[in-house]
Amino acid sequence: MAQPRALRDLGDLMDCTICLDEPASPIHNCANGHIICGICVDKVRKCGMCQTDLNVSPFAERLSRQFEFKLPCRNQNSGCNEVIAASEMKNHFQNHCYFRDILCTEWKTERCKDVKVPLKEYSKHLQERHKCLTPPSQCFTLKVPTATDLFGEAGLSIPTGILDQDGHTFLLLSQITPTFVYFWMTVLGSKETAEKFMFELKVFATLESGKKVETLWTIPVVAFHDRPKYLQDSTFYAIVPVRTVKEFGTLIEKGKIRQIRFNTSYRIF
Repeated sequence: MAQPRALRDLGDLMDCTICLDEPASPIHNCANGHIICGICVDKVRKCGMCQTDLNVSPFAERLSRQFEFKLPCRNQNSGCNEVIAASEMKNHFQNHCYFRDILCTEWKTERCKDVKVPLKEYSKHLQERHKCLTPPSQCFTLKVPTATDLFGEAGLSIPTGILDQDGHTFLLLSQITPTFVYFWMTVLGSKETAEKFMFELKVFATLESGKKVETLWTIPVVAFHDRPKYLQDSTFYAIVPVRTVKEFGTLIEKGKIRQIRFNTSYRIF
């Protein structure tokens, strides 16, 4: 239902002077009445129009709640279609929206130092800045500095794998520990989108006799921003033990560098 004209006019009068949208809480203003929304105020120290101090405006906050201002999510361009009460927008935008910016922690080629990237641009960012691609051979290589320490880079991850399927972008993520390699599949989208898909991972090797041996995990796909909700020992991870990597992998020595490679195949269905 369309808002009454008087309410629309009031909303226009209260538009944020930076983003030009109806303001999300906590609404600030300066001594001259210029309004800054609760999201934009984090980016400035003074009013952009008159350079005076900013303070929370109880009057604007009261009007916003009394007239129940609702706003489209600021992450609309990345895919969020929710309409949120102005008083809840900042919390949704920064903490709960499935389409919010991603804090990049990828390390391949160079570290981002916690750069925030819009969700819709994250796949392009990974490909252009970090040279992450879908592994064509699905063969992973891990450094093995000593015979007793399988993973010298424990705590790091295998470079992100990018897969485009059914109009969605999926990211194959991993974490290396001294005893396990964890894999999980995420989708750049909502929980509802993630629940439509499953992920299957196989680790396999070919014996000298020519016979193929393999082990398989089938796990749910998770929304990218939902991953921290799940413990690493849960069913949302394919957990590959060290002994499996040793049994299925091939040790390769190049001078002082020792590596172990193991073959996988995976699919989303």
